[in-house]
Amino acid sequence: MLTEARVVLPGAQALLGFQFTAMLTDKFEQLAELLKMVHLVSLCAMALAVMLLMAPAPFHRIAANGEATARVNRFGTIALIAAMVPLAVGMTGDFFVVLELVGHSARIAMCGAALLLVMFAALWFAFPLFARRAAMTKSSG
Repeated sequence: MLTEARVVLPGAQALLGFQFTAMLTDKFEQLAELLKMVHLVSLCAMALAVMLLMAPAPFHRIAANGEATARVNRFGTIALIAAMVPLAVGMTGDFFVVLELVGHSARIAMCGAALLLVMFAALWFAFPLFARRAAMTKSSG
């Protein structure tokens, strides 16, 4: 579980960094207020995702004195899975902003962002749950 968090964390941190630096550009000031707000919500979602991804490590060190316990694994698994939701929201929101800037169409941006969010939900949640159900059915039958 800690290895999984370490795999996802650098990418989330890099995206968060890019989101912060985007706000420092001249182009950001020229954005419509809606796009600025979507970016701000996306930035907050990514910050939450990074916090959740980092939470298992201090929990492991502080609450369990560095011991690999079932409680550490349970907390880390919950935090890792929970982080996927704001991570998807943050990436989808900024994808909306980029599509709006490139395509000059709120409709195209909304459709593209919705498609991306559906893909995240399918690949990160629906498919793994389906695979788990299929494995459980196979092992019990």
